[in-house]
Amino acid sequence: MILNIFDSLDKNKLFFHSLGSSSSGNSALIWDDKTNILVDCGFNPTYMRKHLRAIDKDLTDIKAVLVTHSHADHVNAYFIREMESFGIPVYCHEEVLDPIFKRHHHFLKQLHKRVFHTFRNDEFSIGELTVKAFEVQHDSEGGCFGYAISKKTDAGVKKISIATDLAVPEPHIIDEFVDADVMMIESNHDIEMLDNSPRTVWLKHRIKTTGHLSNEECALFAVEAVKKSANRPHTIVLAHLSSQCNTHELAHSCTKDALESAGYGGIRISLTNKNNPGEVIEV
Repeated sequence: MILNIFDSLDKNKLFFHSLGSSSSGNSALIWDDKTNILVDCGFNPTYMRKHLRAIDKDLTDIKAVLVTHSHADHVNAYFIREMESFGIPVYCHEEVLDPIFKRHHHFLKQLHKRVFHTFRNDEFSIGELTVKAFEVQHDSEGGCFGYAISKKTDAGVKKISIATDLAVPEPHIIDEFVDADVMMIESNHDIEMLDNSPRTVWLKHRIKTTGHLSNEECALFAVEAVKKSANRPHTIVLAHLSSQCNTHELAHSCTKDALESAGYGGIRISLTNKNNPGEVIEV
């Protein structure tokens, strides 16, 4: 169901809200009755304040930020500085920290890394939410990570898995999406549109091999994750759609048709937007 944002929160519920996903910026909010976690912070504080306010939240309500990798559409240096001013921790894998500082040195040099909390092991807790990081093959210095965030409830474990930059749909990554109530997967480009685009041969090759999943690869990924799951997901969220080499209609129909052909019709598909939040999803 889609949440009435003014409803009181239930301790057995978990919520998901994409604040935007594209090459211009990425961020998603996951929360329960006590804890708000951002996955990535690729937008400036003004944008984030505006759209958090629309769901009756504020920057100061954020308990932690999880960063997937160092690319600028996932890390906004002004937003990191805002988190530091509020004493809100920013988590990333230890191999990702130096590339973040290398890329954003001018803005972040005064922080002396005190806002960042690094992890090596792939699982830790924030409030009552369990965070599991898993590495993906997107071509980012220091590596790139997806997150599976779960909570034990009276009705069982609720789980949200996110990987907005996948590149290669490896089996171990698919396993991180098994039994997820919400799967956020990139559906970056339509292959024909990419091939016919004015982008350079080098860039097209990079996108296809170490950059992003196509609609078809996303659809196959979703089918395999659902096939391995004991319970079907509540919603599959398609992320990081290219504004030049994809359309919402193509991405939606590709995953929908693949699921239906595999016998998994009826699964809800939601799409993210560039510089525009999606819906609030309750599981």
